[in-house]
Amino acid sequence: MFQENQDLPQAGAVKLKEPNHSFESFLQSKRFEVLALFVVALVPRVMGLGIFLTVDEPGWLGLHTGHFMRAILSGDWAATYRRYHPAVTLMWMIAIGFTLQYLIQSRIGLLGPISFAGFLEQVAEPIDPVFLSWGRLPVALMTSACIMAIYLLLGKLFNRRVALLAAILLSLDPFYLAFCRLALPDAPVSSLVCVSLLSFMAYLWQGRRMRYLVFSGFAFGLALLTKSPAVLLAPVIVLVSLVILCRPSCRPQTNWRREGLQLSGALLLWMGIAGMVFFALWPAMWIAPVSTLVRMLGQAVHEAAGGWASFFVGRSTTHPPPWFYLVVLLIRTTPLTLVGFIAFLLSLLVGNFKANLGRAWGGKALALLTYVVIFTASMAMWANKAERFLLPIFPPICILAALGIAYWVPMTIARLRLDYLARARFWSAGIIFALLLQAGWSILHHPYYLSFYNPIFGGGFLIPKIIGIGLGEGLEQAARYLNVKGSGVRAASWYQEECFNTFFLGQPFPLSKGSVFGNELDYVVFYVNQVQRQLPDPQLVQCFQSLKPEHTVHLKGIDYAWIYRVPKPLPDCVMPAQYVKQTQFGDQILLLGYDVVENREPFDGKLRINLYWRALREMGEDYTVYLKLINDAYKIWGQQDSRPCWDGLPTNTWKKGQIVGDKREIDVLPGTPPGLYRVEIILYDLHSGQILEPAGGGRPLLGPVEIPRWESLSVEALGIEHPLRANLGNKISLLGYNIESGFRQGDNIHLTLFWQCLEEMEQSYTVFTHLVDAEDNIVAQKDNPPVDGFYPTAKWEVGEIVRDLYDLVIPSEVPSSEYRLKVGMYLHETGERLPIYSGSEKYIVADRALGLQQVIIGP
Repeated sequence: MFQENQDLPQAGAVKLKEPNHSFESFLQSKRFEVLALFVVALVPRVMGLGIFLTVDEPGWLGLHTGHFMRAILSGDWAATYRRYHPAVTLMWMIAIGFTLQYLIQSRIGLLGPISFAGFLEQVAEPIDPVFLSWGRLPVALMTSACIMAIYLLLGKLFNRRVALLAAILLSLDPFYLAFCRLALPDAPVSSLVCVSLLSFMAYLWQGRRMRYLVFSGFAFGLALLTKSPAVLLAPVIVLVSLVILCRPSCRPQTNWRREGLQLSGALLLWMGIAGMVFFALWPAMWIAPVSTLVRMLGQAVHEAAGGWASFFVGRSTTHPPPWFYLVVLLIRTTPLTLVGFIAFLLSLLVGNFKANLGRAWGGKALALLTYVVIFTASMAMWANKAERFLLPIFPPICILAALGIAYWVPMTIARLRLDYLARARFWSAGIIFALLLQAGWSILHHPYYLSFYNPIFGGGFLIPKIIGIGLGEGLEQAARYLNVKGSGVRAASWYQEECFNTFFLGQPFPLSKGSVFGNELDYVVFYVNQVQRQLPDPQLVQCFQSLKPEHTVHLKGIDYAWIYRVPKPLPDCVMPAQYVKQTQFGDQILLLGYDVVENREPFDGKLRINLYWRALREMGEDYTVYLKLINDAYKIWGQQDSRPCWDGLPTNTWKKGQIVGDKREIDVLPGTPPGLYRVEIILYDLHSGQILEPAGGGRPLLGPVEIPRWESLSVEALGIEHPLRANLGNKISLLGYNIESGFRQGDNIHLTLFWQCLEEMEQSYTVFTHLVDAEDNIVAQKDNPPVDGFYPTAKWEVGEIVRDLYDLVIPSEVPSSEYRLKVGMYLHETGERLPIYSGSEKYIVADRALGLQQVIIGP
């Protein structure tokens, strides 16, 4: 059964026709090996397909494939572009699975009178486990078929022993096997790239037969349609072709030219076939090929540039180091594959490498190694990294491991000095041992093959400290544990929408401080990679980790999920607010805390604050929340008042104990200087005007909050009631002013000045505002650096507009008469005023004080 191709008897085909020996001949034939390998590959790939769900699958099974199929049915070809992957092959396979499901279930009457379009509407998130199995089945079948193609191609390139050993290693590799069972593009692209590479190698080394070239181009086109990194196969193919072209047999000029033309034509045909497949199977390419490719490339580069948080070597990072993939290779291969691969690498250092593997074998092995190196190095260059991104090198790694074993085993046999029959039995026993060993590691982890880690490197004990674990597997066990407690259970979980909801029968919530604090939850479910990355909030994670979980989900020696009963009352560390500041208003409402939302860039004039309230009792009053943005001089720079939740949740509808998250936006006055401010909170009844005073007196001040510098602020946005243009020493321009007062004795005059900086200033000037009578005597004044001294002119930037507030108290003893306001600036150290150029003729105001409007003060 395990004899070399050249050792098979020539009359084998005739013997198969003999009825007395047909079954025995079949057992010894390659067809039996192919069938046996297909069963070995397929069975672990199809058993238990609907047991769990991973985080990225719902998008492909539900949203993307559903849109893809509806676009196909409606003829909306442009809508078949879903993402940059582009995962078109994957969506076609899932679509085939769903179509088979519809045809079979409608045939046996399980679906009732429902159209195919109506059936597709049922494919949505959360994914029904029934759809999960059918959507994954084509991926399992396709990857199993690819393993058979790899086996047959390896038989042509090397021999049946190497092919069989490589196929066994690959079929039962837990990491590769895990993704062959998922509705994700990683395993299909890995399989198709390997098939394409081996088929092209068969074309180069097996007599330049056109069928190998066509098959390679077809597989490469499917790979490109599956995931964009498949394009890295192209430079490998070109490089291998150049090496073939430069081999010694092609050194004569005539051979070189003929060989060069032949290989160039082959490469063009190979790329052309791949391009035709890429174009034919992706309808978006039919109507907008250039824009589709540009869009795909742009999104792929953007996605690879970094952004998501990964866990690596004990910390969360968005940019794992390049040697991340070396660690993945070591911990994700099985001991047998790793030993075989190391044996192959060692064989490169042995002087008789070509003699043992053969000259042709050595070239083919180096071609596979070239692909491994180029692909790994290319993936290491990108910021975003994940274990599954390295999956395309696992089929070549298994082949190279088989070659490494095939290199050293004959040397061992030679030392044993066995006869021909004993050598054949030795090989057969070795193949069976490899099958059992590789199968053992897989079977022990069924169906959670992703939980396998190389035991040489500590397995599940050490790995959680090294690399991120978990794609959602195990959450279904947490859901089933909670389902036993009844459908009324309220639970928050990580990957709630993607994985948990599919299996949970209770009321699900996303896992965050807000959901834990505001929904009276019964349980929270923490997941391993979430805890590793300290998401969604380190304080929340640490708070629950200090408690004893009610139940822990173990998968093959690794803790994957922890179920905690939510403590009552909740500790402060669970508070969703960024800042805990508890203030009680009467006996009705408790302010728990607040968040300050980070300002947008550029600043849009909004200060966003989230308030968290708790109802202490049910109340009949309908309170309005009034917020004032103030500085330390208690000037108001912005305000907002409304009932909670944008008037959508009045306080007279609150239930006792209810927690309310109240999002607020304070309109900051245009030109408000940058700096630190505070927010004052007032609760009042809009109907009666009664203020609900805080217990203990005083009013709560939130903050400090930072207001950034305004950018591109227009004069029109300032709302200047009295515009003017006055130039103060070519340093500052007074754009205008607003004034508000009752103009009675004892009243305040609220004056707002609008300045614009004309040049940088090293000195800080003082503003004077004077109320003078007819004889120019000062009856009221306010002198200080701008903004009550909090924003001196030395900090101003050229072009910046500054709003400046002043309050002048009108003395109660001044006679009723006509008065005038005057403003200007002076240097405090010398008292010298800045000259004022006013009017179109640019003349200097004599007293260097700009007169504003006249006001009449009466009783």
